[in-house]
Amino acid sequence: MKHNESDEVMCIDFVLVFVTIHINFFRQCLSLWVLEWELERLFPGVLAVRTEVQLPACYHARDFCR
Repeated sequence: MKHNESDEVMCIDFVLVFVTIHINFFRQCLSLWVLEWELERLFPGVLAVRTEVQLPACYHARDFCR
């Protein structure tokens, strides 16, 4: 699949709008990601098993443009 610059721009625009609308939600996600990163650093592999405590929407948002 060929990389398309206009798709990338649309994606960036979407994320900017999404982040603006959900700024408080993303603050919670960011602290969750930092916590997860710290846990993974201190206890490698501990997050291989996902729990229901985590917010799935945060991960969808983070992976949107990959």
